[in-house]
Amino acid sequence: MKTYIGTKQVKAEPMDELAAVEKGYARKNEDNHEWRQGYHVQYANPDGSTYDSWSPKDVFERSYNVCDEEQIAMVCFPLTNRSINKAVSLLTIGGADDKTLEEVTAKMEDLKKKGFAIVPSKIYNTGDEGQQFEMMVPLLALGISL
Repeated sequence: MKTYIGTKQVKAEPMDELAAVEKGYARKNEDNHEWRQGYHVQYANPDGSTYDSWSPKDVFERSYNVCDEEQIAMVCFPLTNRSINKAVSLLTIGGADDKTLEEVTAKMEDLKKKGFAIVPSKIYNTGDEGQQFEMMVPLLALGISL
């Protein structure tokens, strides 16, 4: 089977599970699990109407990236161990301290779970700098610039 990456634009705001149940966005807690943090998510239907739902925080954050209004046009890049290692090397060469390297590496592991990075299309350049850009994709996805 082939691998596919889907994209969907949604509106969301933090909301705990108890509030989501009270508003009818989530199912009742019938198995008595601990109440979780999460997001109230508003989806658009093909006819332009919307529907509301709730998603646990970890599930939502693995699936969605914050998108600023000026970044609507974006480019999606696959993240590999190679591109992440290159990005960490680039930070090391740039003189990043150990604490920064640890923090960035942890954030990159989260990005790696998603399998892709979304960066503003205006910074993408397909010229001779392609390999340098590949090294920077994970950093750019985290909002880090050199």
